[in-house]
Amino acid sequence: MGGTGRRQAMQENAASPSPTTLTPAERVATTEFVSPPSHDEERLDAVHSDTPVRYRTVNNLIGEDALGPGLAQRELEEASLLPAGPGEPCSFAEAERDEAWRAAMQEEMDTACVTCQQYKADHLRPAGLLQPLPVPSAVWADIGIDFIEALPKVQGKTVILSVVDRFSKYCHFIPLAHPYTAESVAHAFFADIVRLHGVPQSIVSDRDPVFTSAFWQELMRLTGTKLYMSWFI
Repeated sequence: MGGTGRRQAMQENAASPSPTTLTPAERVATTEFVSPPSHDEERLDAVHSDTPVRYRTVNNLIGEDALGPGLAQRELEEASLLPAGPGEPCSFAEAERDEAWRAAMQEEMDTACVTCQQYKADHLRPAGLLQPLPVPSAVWADIGIDFIEALPKVQGKTVILSVVDRFSKYCHFIPLAHPYTAESVAHAFFADIVRLHGVPQSIVSDRDPVFTSAFWQELMRLTGTKLYMSWFI
């Protein structure tokens, strides 16, 4: 098919709302009309040559009508090799929000991705609905707590326990030795925070094993402190 014929065929497809199924040869021939060159061409090349893929042409441009089966599997495999973000059980946290990816992940990732089965299983309970934090009304009544790690060793301490008052933004930085435990963190917390400011009404933290441990949970329950934890670790 000559250049004029291909261009005319694409214009006819653009006027028609129905999807068009392209053969591998036509798929290669029509990529030269995608303007400007972008990631779309890479996605076209990533599809297995023997897998028909449905496309829809709009304004003489080619767009995927749906994820091809070969493309879904390949991109899942490539994404599984990426390091997970902080606290994310796998690298699909963003993809899960896309409606087209949910079906592909449900079908492909659960059984086909060996990497995810071995190393990226989700061990967290399903996250609840996001809720706004209560507005603090007094100093040191509502605090945030977190760890700063991998610091140069100073007097045997390589970790800082950061405690921030959500009302005044005043901070305490408590040095800790690594490894630390729920018991050692609780001892430092009561010695440096509760001793000076009293027992807080609420604590905002991530899901570090210290804060999810039975010891820490029971200790805060006995003191009447409410725990607010983020979704990620």
